[in-house]
Amino acid sequence: LSGPAPECAQIIQGTIAAAAVINEIIAVIMAKKGFEWAGEFNKENEIPEAEPQSALLPVITISRQNGSGGREIGRKLAEQLGIPFYDRELFYMASEESGINLEMFGNLDEKVRKSFLDKRTHKYVGDLIPPESSSFVSDENLFNYQAKIIKDLADKESCIIVGRCADFVLKDRDNVVKTFIWAPMVDCIKTVMDLQSLSEKDAERKIKKIDRHRSDYYHYYTCRDWDDCRNYDLCLNSSLLGYEKCTQLIKAYTEIKFDIKL
Repeated sequence: LSGPAPECAQIIQGTIAAAAVINEIIAVIMAKKGFEWAGEFNKENEIPEAEPQSALLPVITISRQNGSGGREIGRKLAEQLGIPFYDRELFYMASEESGINLEMFGNLDEKVRKSFLDKRTHKYVGDLIPPESSSFVSDENLFNYQAKIIKDLADKESCIIVGRCADFVLKDRDNVVKTFIWAPMVDCIKTVMDLQSLSEKDAERKIKKIDRHRSDYYHYYTCRDWDDCRNYDLCLNSSLLGYEKCTQLIKAYTEIKFDIKL
């Protein structure tokens, strides 16, 4: 048999060469796709890194003198920002978490027993006492469970937390704004008189009693003074500023501190 004509031979050779080039291109594309697919597979199976604390949404804690309007300021701010507000809800949540009777939490809300004051302090360190211990329902463990709730909330959402030593419980976190709301006694008395229909003398007596309880409670679990400005980012005189300007100031400070827009 005779071989192909010269023209045909050239065509065949060209076709073979083109096929070889195409095969090389296909091989490169498939290899590239293989790496991409492998990368996507690895991404799907990677364990996501924990979000740094500084990237978490801000938590605002509010300590307050009785009659200063701290609770109302916190509630107004929560409404403006559209975030949860926690006050007495904390011991309901702590009771549900621990299984300990709700009444026990309510009876010791921001108070310490007089006999406990003889011990001076019991600084919170973060450990829960297990159910099998005789100290499971101790005052200290009630505080421990409330503190656990505070930490859990700060882990998962931006919120406002009133009292319960929240500034101390969250002291090692970067995403917290710690505030203290106060007012001159004369203005606190007037506020309590108006809200609770008390005489001036009774209002003053009640304010001093509640503030003493809060101060003793704070010192017992933190070894710090409740009204020491060094514990807080902001100390605001609500009588001088008014509630609305206090909320504006806390919001503005939070935006500046974290370089965010709320």
